Amino acid sequence: AIATTGNACSAKIKVINSPAKVISGLHVESVTEQYLLNQPFDNKGKLIVTYSDYTTEELSLASATVKGFDSSTLGTKTVTVNYMGHEASFSIDVIKSVKSISLIGETTAYNLGDEFDGNGTLSVVYEDDTTDKINLTKCMLEGFDTSTAGIKAVTVKYANATCNYKIYV
Repeated sequence: AIATTGNACSAKIKVINSPAKVISGLHVESVTEQYLLNQPFDNKGKLIVTYSDYTTEELSLASATVKGFDSSTLGTKTVTVNYMGHEASFSIDVIKSVKSISLIGETTAYNLGDEFDGNGTLSVVYEDDTTDKINLTKCMLEGFDTSTAGIKAVTVKYANATCNYKIYV
């Protein structure tokens, strides 16, 4: 109701508080999942917050509290991210620094539209001169493209090392 007295005017206003958003879920994306021994945590990932009204918000991972990160020992570790009392977890692998990598038995001939066939082994030499054989995976590859014909340069990345090979499409 609005009341006037002379030149003055007053009004009664009812303020309705909108309900605060309630977090219903939390997950992380684009996080670094492989670390070298004693490498510091990389907080460049994304924190995706889902609210009870089904809206989402993308935040920097730096806006959350991170627990469980330890790159001082080798192996798989679980890292927990806490944001406003809600938690999400992801795994990291801590590996030794790599001196060199080379490919053994990779497929180099593909037809148009073919997917990566999973053939190939990565021969790894670590800085301490120990060696390992690791199956080649698509996530290690950059430049793998069979959508057009031709010779394609493919880069293999593993830890801090790279090597190159060509595919013929």
